[in-house]
Amino acid sequence: MSQYARFGQRLASHVGDLIIVNLILLPTIVIVNMRDLNFNYSLIQLIVWCAYSTYFNASDERGTYGKKLMGLKVEHLDGTKLTYLESFVRFILGFAVFGFLVGIIPILFTNKKQGFHDLILSSVVRVKANQ
Repeated sequence: MSQYARFGQRLASHVGDLIIVNLILLPTIVIVNMRDLNFNYSLIQLIVWCAYSTYFNASDERGTYGKKLMGLKVEHLDGTKLTYLESFVRFILGFAVFGFLVGIIPILFTNKKQGFHDLILSSVVRVKANQ
């Protein structure tokens, strides 16, 4: 039986991914500051995070580097991996539609620790078997 990722595990992987995304963007920040350009960092960060999350959550690894570091994986309830479209929709629903606070409330109360975005897509975040 698979163990579902608890809120703290998911939060830790999220923080790890935030660090990784910002490290990816570090050269951009340096160039923008050197050239004194008008730059919407939050928008660029959101786009990079969306691409990063979409790609890795639908990959064979079934999770971002933050999830991998925490021993977690994203998949459907039946154990199949998400498609890239499903992963993209999961990101949009989780981040843009429900937001951080509203989207996480169900994680605290559902048996499978699913956020709103997971409930809609029938996805879960599981602890990998070897963890």
